[in-house]
Amino acid sequence: MNKFKWLSKISIVLSILLVATGIWEMSNEKDYLMGFGYIGLAFAISVKDWINLFKKNK
Repeated sequence: MNKFKWLSKISIVLSILLVATGIWEMSNEKDYLMGFGYIGLAFAISVKDWINLFKKNK
């Protein structure tokens, strides 16, 4: 069970990094398709973990 908590935390950090990379791609490189691809990948990887994170805080 402890491994699942670590994997959840790692996927949340990875999604934050992917969103930051996507924003950087769109703002500096003007490559909007790649930027939206990174942001979409971040959403697909950890949407369940983000929902569980905010559900626990309520």
